[in-house]
Amino acid sequence: MSSFLYLLDTNIISYLVRHPVGQVYQRIKKVGEEKVCTSIIVAVELRYGIRKKGSERREKRSPYKRWNKDIFRFNPG
Repeated sequence: MSSFLYLLDTNIISYLVRHPVGQVYQRIKKVGEEKVCTSIIVAVELRYGIRKKGSERREKRSPYKRWNKDIFRFNPG
């Protein structure tokens, strides 16, 4: 069973999307992706924010569609 070190909130993930090779990316790279997670609440907030903006361009380039399979994957350990 893997244990997570970091639970990313909405602001951090938004920063990561805006700055894909910035400080957050560097930190994740340092600790390893397997040590990072987020909550379903954050995932829904991000999706809601994109839809509320009403931007097709944002929805098309959004990584959240790609993440759906990982976000909703249940892994009890």
